[in-house]
Amino acid sequence: MLFCIDKLIIFFIYINILTSRFLVFHQALNRIIVALLLFFYLIYILSNKKAIVFPRRMLNYTFIAFVLIAILMFISLLKGNSFDNMLGFITPFFILSIILPLTTAFKVYGVGRYFHHLLYAIVFLSLGAVIIFIFIINNRNNGSLIEQYCPLFQVTYPELGIRIHAVTGAFYPAGLLLAYYYILKKAGIKYYLMFAIVAFALYLNQALTVYVAAFVTFCAFVLIFGRKPRPGIVVAFILIIIGMSLYSGSMLKSSSKNESKDIKVEQVVNGLALFADKPLLGQGLGYVYHDADSRHKDAVVLEMSYVTILASTGIVGFLFYAFIYLYYPVQFMMQKNKNIITVPIFLSCLSILIAGIGNPYIWSGCMGFLFIVFLAAIMDGKVSGNA
Repeated sequence: MLFCIDKLIIFFIYINILTSRFLVFHQALNRIIVALLLFFYLIYILSNKKAIVFPRRMLNYTFIAFVLIAILMFISLLKGNSFDNMLGFITPFFILSIILPLTTAFKVYGVGRYFHHLLYAIVFLSLGAVIIFIFIINNRNNGSLIEQYCPLFQVTYPELGIRIHAVTGAFYPAGLLLAYYYILKKAGIKYYLMFAIVAFALYLNQALTVYVAAFVTFCAFVLIFGRKPRPGIVVAFILIIIGMSLYSGSMLKSSSKNESKDIKVEQVVNGLALFADKPLLGQGLGYVYHDADSRHKDAVVLEMSYVTILASTGIVGFLFYAFIYLYYPVQFMMQKNKNIITVPIFLSCLSILIAGIGNPYIWSGCMGFLFIVFLAAIMDGKVSGNA
């Protein structure tokens, strides 16, 4: 059973990062993999009852998280919101159930095995963006072909030049952190190359909040390891600074970015007005925003994730979500003797939360919770050693 669990975790990592809403029998493939993973883990538990120890903190956290989201769902139903509209907020939480299988796999196979697959998957995503850039740089008409046959990427031509936006592009900062981690640990040339590929794909992605997430978390990583200088520090930091300068200078002159900014400002103003109308409990989970911006489109999620939380669930819901998303990051920061292998995962978790300021990344459970799940499995699984 452990063999199957191990392979399903690896498969889940690649599918989660390299596909976008890929459906099998009208169900998302990554959710099917989660279901299979839990099925095999249940068989493993039943056949190894005496060998399984469930960490109390992990069980308490998972139970409380499900109770909190159930309370928000009940409140929303009382407010008259559609259950179908709530599903997009409820189903992401089921990824929390894979913490236990991950804990077991980490103990048996080591964290490094899955760290490497995380990094490789993000590098493959980045290579896809780089290859598309090379493919269309001399013939922009090829951009429509890319979107037709590879919906993971969206190709546009703003004033910034060519933009190759990856739907799962919020994973790029984690790729930088993991590549840099291995630059420090092993200093292999391949990790420098991986870092450069991910950094270039990040620039092509041209999502400001994702770039800010990468910049902030990478600088934090450099400071954490500042007492152990490596050649990689200079190379990596220079690449980040150059990329940030190029992007920021071009972005300020972009009318398309200004249009996007105006839409987000409208959503923030209208969302906060709805929050002010019902500050305690909000409009209800799954509330439909009819005129959130000038496009007059119906939506249950605003681009600004935290405004959605305030407007839909109020102060109570904001506190609930704060517990769910920040419990393990806060537990990590409170640890006196921090396990060094948790640092890149902790910062990757923060990168998703930062990117969620301007984009609804946190509502994708397999993105918003992925690094929280990894962090929980490492911490409560008492994993030690180097990745």
